[in-house]
Amino acid sequence: MFDVDVPGGAVYKESSFTEGGKEVVTVDSPIGRLGVTVCYDLRFPVLYQLLRFQHEAQVLLVPAAFTKVTGQAHWEILLHARAIETQCYVIAAA
Repeated sequence: MFDVDVPGGAVYKESSFTEGGKEVVTVDSPIGRLGVTVCYDLRFPVLYQLLRFQHEAQVLLVPAAFTKVTGQAHWEILLHARAIETQCYVIAAA
């Protein structure tokens, strides 16, 4: 979960109202099979490889709670990495 205290800024504590999942989630849709994740998952490439190669996801969804301060260093580069590694489309809202 995304728990951070930005120095001189806001405090975010996702773990106070959200639990981590225990299953890899895909959903069939008119545009193909969707792999469903959250922003914190970007740090774990194995999850995206499972979605693509074992669960046959064609599009990866990554909604995010990153802020400009917390996501600036790695948000875009990790999205590109997951797209390259899996050869999937990635849809990410932040």
